[in-house]
Amino acid sequence: MPAAPEPVERVGRGLAVALLAVLGSGVLAVVVWNLGYVASITSVVLAAGAVLGYAKAAGSPPRRGMLPLLGLIVLGVVGTALALVGWDASQYYSAHAAEAAAAGVSRSSFVWENVTDGEVLRSYGGDLAMYFVLAALGTVGVIVRLVRGER
Repeated sequence: MPAAPEPVERVGRGLAVALLAVLGSGVLAVVVWNLGYVASITSVVLAAGAVLGYAKAAGSPPRRGMLPLLGLIVLGVVGTALALVGWDASQYYSAHAAEAAAAGVSRSSFVWENVTDGEVLRSYGGDLAMYFVLAALGTVGVIVRLVRGER
């Protein structure tokens, strides 16, 4: 009996669904952060959701799309950390909207300035350090399984 043909890997489709998982995990992280917790466990959800979503949508586990998927996961973790800082900046802006409006500062520019300001990011030092350490620990297992080709 001839072997079944290898399924065709649809990289673009897989990455699109993985991106949806990354964005959904980012929203989950902001919700958890808003409840007063460091949202690092959501990185496991991010990585696992991206890998599973990719495999389902692409029709096979990642082979050709492995490096882009790994990059998407890493960017998702970093982007989520910046989203947490951005959320806090947006909340601060809301509490001081009248003063900001009088100064001619828009919410988007205020959030952008805070997310890209090294001093602001350093003020989150402990929380962001914990986020990245726990995110690395959580996603390493998923990434190792991905590289080994396990499901």
